[in-house]
Amino acid sequence: MMPSLSDAQLAAYLDYASVIETLDAVFADLARGQTAILPRQRCAVGPAKFSGMGGLWAAKNMAATKSYPTACAWLAWQRHSAAGA
Repeated sequence: MMPSLSDAQLAAYLDYASVIETLDAVFADLARGQTAILPRQRCAVGPAKFSGMGGLWAAKNMAATKSYPTACAWLAWQRHSAAGA
């Protein structure tokens, strides 16, 4: 199972200076072709929407992904489906 962290949990682990240092490093590696980014992709069925994106950073042996439904659209679709329309 992939871990999921809240904003409060992240704030307890990260400090602003180290985040900026890490971003500088990853963007430098991106310029050298040593990272890869999968841009956000979206799909839809009716009003329901789903998005996903990700990236790889070879120097840190790291991969990350983010995926999420568009909640308002998803809830509207659920109500619409439940109504039998």
